[in-house]
Amino acid sequence: MARPIQNTPTIKGEDAKRFRKELLESLTKKLTPEEKAAKKKEIREMEESYNLLVSISGGTFY
Repeated sequence: MARPIQNTPTIKGEDAKRFRKELLESLTKKLTPEEKAAKKKEIREMEESYNLLVSISGGTFY
């Protein structure tokens, strides 16, 4: 019988900051400086789009 899926915990504060920093480093570790800048720009644009979606939806996608 299948086990129920539990919700992913939400991390906050210093843990969230550390997770975000380590994730960005892992995504850009083997890239050239130009590729790193492009990847950071892409991530920033995705975050802005997500935040816009959250604000339009009234927090539904948060």
